[in-house]
Order: sequence, then structure tokens, then C-alpha cells
Amino acid sequence: MKFNPANNIQDLQYFGEFGGVNPSISDSSTYTFISAKTMLDTFEGNTDGCYLYSRHSTPSNLYLGEALAAMEGTEAANVASSGMGAITPQFYKFVVMEIMWFLAEQFMAVLMLF
Repeated sequence: MKFNPANNIQDLQYFGEFGGVNPSISDSSTYTFISAKTMLDTFEGNTDGCYLYSRHSTPSNLYLGEALAAMEGTEAANVASSGMGAITPQFYKFVVMEIMWFLAEQFMAVLMLF
């Protein structure tokens, strides 16, 4: 069967916070916690459905990421809240790769000496 992104996006079924057909749009940048333990668990990544700050993630970003992943036929998609948030992981990847190449060159030089 031919890959059809429209079929994949139609298969996603989200219901809004108040029973709507579409998920509710979250325009909050900060979130509250009922207890300190819940906040600690969220900071450690052990709590699903709780959000820290919009820079990390929001319900809207998660819905959009899942929809994009379904449309592209991938396991996951990452949505950033700003251009800087989107480019920073790529920058870090470049820096890490440069460091890895440098270390590999140094290792090869040491091997050639012996």
C-alpha cells in the first residue's frame, strides 16, 4: 500500500480538554504543581502529562510532534518553541562531531608514533 500522509494524520484521534474534536491549544508558558513531589518527579522525567515550562514542552507541541511524525511516517518528531530552540541541538551536534574528529585524529597520530 502506498504511503499516504493524509491517512496517517486522520488515524490520530485526540479529544480536546473539554470534549472538543481537536485538542485544546495550550498558550501557557508556566505550569503549577499540586505538590512538591509531583514537581520533583516531573523535573526528573518520571511523570507523564505534567509540564514544566514552555521551553521544554507543551501539550500543543506534543500533539503537533505526534501529528508530524504520523505524516512523515517516523517514530517521533521534535517541535521547538523558537528558532533558537530548533537550531541549538544542531549546533551542539556539530560541536560534538568536531571534538570527536579531533580526538580521532589525535588517537591516529599516537598510533602512528608507536
